[in-house]
Order: sequence, then structure tokens, then C-alpha cells
Amino acid sequence: MIRIYRQLLVAQIQAAAQYRIQAVLWMLFSIIRPVIFLAAWTAVSTAQGGSVGGYTTSDFAAYYIALTIVGHLTTAWNSFEFEFEVRQGKLSPKLLRPLHPLHYSVVENLIWKVTTFLPLMLVCLVIALTFQVRWSGEWWHLALFVPSIVLAAALSFMIGWVVATATFWLDPARRRHARARPAVPRRSGGVAGPLDRRVPVRVAGRLA
Repeated sequence: MIRIYRQLLVAQIQAAAQYRIQAVLWMLFSIIRPVIFLAAWTAVSTAQGGSVGGYTTSDFAAYYIALTIVGHLTTAWNSFEFEFEVRQGKLSPKLLRPLHPLHYSVVENLIWKVTTFLPLMLVCLVIALTFQVRWSGEWWHLALFVPSIVLAAALSFMIGWVVATATFWLDPARRRHARARPAVPRRSGGVAGPLDRRVPVRVAGRLA
């Protein structure tokens, strides 16, 4: 299995090299919304004397940088790709191979995250320097962060895969998955603002 994955990784890296611009564009799309919310909270913070609920502009920048990195590392889009492969007949050749199609999706997801992580970090670095972000925490925060990201990424991928396989029997998975994602409000998901009762819920709701 290790040898098979090595070959799949090499093949996917070669395929990703052919679509470098597309990968960078998708990476930029993933940071547009956090940057918009950051700009909104910066305006609110400036209007209220430099802080909102104890959060300064620098704190909001640190929060959305972390949110962008976590979102990038845990995202999975296989439910959209799976439906396309079913409709276009591209899944049938994979079913004739001795390797489960799930492995191809795993490798594709990993390579995309690895190849776009460095450009993403450069963008986050620019934001951090612009807003003079200062990080603080304990060593065990990082020790818990790494396995949490791995487990969250695996959970997101498997949920997306389960939803994708339902496209054989139900309406298109793309529309179904798009309807399911907003089920968790942006506010409760921490996208519109930090999950802190000191941050005004009314303001965060308007931003969402």
C-alpha cells in the first residue's frame, strides 16, 4: 500500500503542476471571506476606540489568520467532484481498477493542501505583519492543535464522501451538500466573529 500511495502521490503532483494557477486561485478564494470579515471587524474596532469586547484589531487579525489556516487544512470538496465523475462517466474506469476510488480522492486532497499551503502562509504572513499580530499560548496548545486538525480533516473528508455516494440514489449531491453546509450558522461556527460572549452578537449577526 505504501508503494501504491507513493506512485499516486507522484502522479498527482505531476497533475497539480499542470494547473498551478488554478490551485492558487482556489487558495485565494478560501481566504477572501476571512479577509472581508477582518476588514469589517477592523472598521468596527476603529469606530469603537480600538477594541470590541476586549479584542483589538491585532487580535482579530490573529483570529482570522488561524481561521483561514484551519479552514484550508480541513476542507474537502470530494462530494462535488464525485457527482461530476458519475455524470461524466469518469468513475467507471476507477471501479475497474483494483484500488478503491477513495484512495484517489485522499491523495488529491492531500496534494492540493500541500502545494497551496506555502502561498497561503505567505498571504497570512503579510496580514500578520500589516496588523502587527502577536501570538501567545502554551506548548500544549500546539500539541493539541496538530492532532485536532488531522482528525477534523479526516472527519470532513469522510462526511463529504458519504454525502457524495448518495448521488447514486438521490438528487445531485452538489445541491444537497450546498444546502447542508449552511446548517451550522456562520455565527455559531465562528466565521462571522470570535465565539466570545463579550463580542456583540448583534454586530456579528449583521456581519454574517
